[in-house]
Amino acid sequence: MKNRRYNTPQEAENAFYQAFESADLELMKSVWANDAHVECIHPMSERLNDAGTIEDSWRSMFQQPLGLAIQIHSTCSTISDTLAVHVVDEHLTLVEGDKMQHSIIHATNVYQLNDAGWKMIVHHASPSAKPQQKHRISSEAVH
Repeated sequence: MKNRRYNTPQEAENAFYQAFESADLELMKSVWANDAHVECIHPMSERLNDAGTIEDSWRSMFQQPLGLAIQIHSTCSTISDTLAVHVVDEHLTLVEGDKMQHSIIHATNVYQLNDAGWKMIVHHASPSAKPQQKHRISSEAVH
């Protein structure tokens, strides 16, 4: 699946968030360019700047069995013939055991058109200043 072709930056972005939400490493690898100039900065993390290290970071994240839902809001796009920049708000809902957490992450995603189609070359994510909301999930079934 690494050779999957994305014909628009939006197709690549949709695949990126589908891979992220479903913890699909093969789909995630298909989104990223396999170039020396790729960059990834996860929230509160170090700067990763090679394809192998970036792949390892996603592999590590995906090994944790978490329920994750992502909704994208406030999209701002700048697109040229060969470069696209998307600035988005990622609204994340994470379920772990009996706890649910809602967070907003600001992200910048950069896609470049190459011979293989549109590929991600930068993902930079930063937590919002808005506080995270944590809830306990309770089951109150009525019989």
